[in-house]
Order: sequence, then C-alpha cells, then structure tokens
Amino acid sequence: MMTEGRLLCGLVALLCLSCASGPRQYAELGTMKHDVAFACVRREILRLFPNNVSIEPSYVIRTGKSGNQDILKPDIVLHASGRPDQAQCIYDFKFPCLKARKSNPRSVPETQAQMTRYANLDGQCNPAIITPQFGIIRD
Repeated sequence: MMTEGRLLCGLVALLCLSCASGPRQYAELGTMKHDVAFACVRREILRLFPNNVSIEPSYVIRTGKSGNQDILKPDIVLHASGRPDQAQCIYDFKFPCLKARKSNPRSVPETQAQMTRYANLDGQCNPAIITPQFGIIRD
C-alpha cells in the first residue's frame, strides 16, 4: 500500500519528467518541485527527527576582509539536536531541465559557487546536492 508520503515523493519524480520551455517556466517548475520535495521531507524525515532537521534555515556568515555578510539558505540541514545553528550536513535540491545540467549538475558555475559558500558553514560533511537523476552528489 502506498503511503501519502511516498506518493508525494513519487510526484517529485513525475514533475522531473516534464520541463518547461523558457527561463521563467524553469523557475516556476523548479519552485513546484521544491514544494513537493519539502512536503516529502516533512512527511518522511522531519516527523522522525524533528530536532535534527531544518528546512530552508537562514545563516549569516561574514566574508572577506571587509566583513560583508552573505545570507545562505540551504534547502535541508541536518544539525545538532535542537541547535539549527550547528549545521552538520547541508543538502540542496536541484531539478535541472537543460540536458547539459542534467548530465552533470555539479558543473553549473552557480551550483559550484553555492556549494563553496555552504562549505563555510563548517558542517561535518561536504555540502551535497540532491537530484532525481543521481540522488545525493557530494564532492
């Protein structure tokens, strides 16, 4: 018997089969896919580990000698129990539509820069992306 949570997770896969025809549609479809993925995480993971998982938390880090602030908002963060400020592992969903990005999502310059910024949060594991095509990808 299929649970509602597994059905939502399956919807992510179905949404990934269809891609829009332009940048605006890519963004809209990406937002829909993220919404379904977040619902899946809430139903399948967050309910089991409510004190150790955060969805889209915000972190402020200082960068460079000037001390500029960089606001980071990863999709999923595993953290110390009840301490979202102590990130341990960081995950970001990617739903690439373009063929080149589907075959190697880590090759996208924006994704590389994002993962480098997430590494500044000093987690216990390298930041990872999650794609329907490859699952979890970590350097």
